[in-house]
Amino acid sequence: MFREIWNACAVASSIRPEVRLRSKRLFGNAYMLEVCAGLSAVQRTNLTALLGPAGPSPSLYAAPLRRLVDAGLLMLDPQPEDDRRERWYRPTPTDLWRVARELAT
Repeated sequence: MFREIWNACAVASSIRPEVRLRSKRLFGNAYMLEVCAGLSAVQRTNLTALLGPAGPSPSLYAAPLRRLVDAGLLMLDPQPEDDRRERWYRPTPTDLWRVARELAT
């Protein structure tokens, strides 16, 4: 299951510099758009899966994830069988994910 999540989320390697510039202008954070685009492809994920194998430093995605949780667009989704070291997230239903994916391509 983790490999499937990893493949679905890992958008960072395909992000072009102009996408990060667009994200900075729209959201005030260069990584928000790619975080949202990555969340568009999953029902549940964690930071490691979202970053992918060649993604940026985890600290660059931490602030966008925190803001999405604070806004109620992303829910913490702990499960009893999960490794307690990793935080799991579940995107709430919203058109933001679809729009972010379109803006990131």
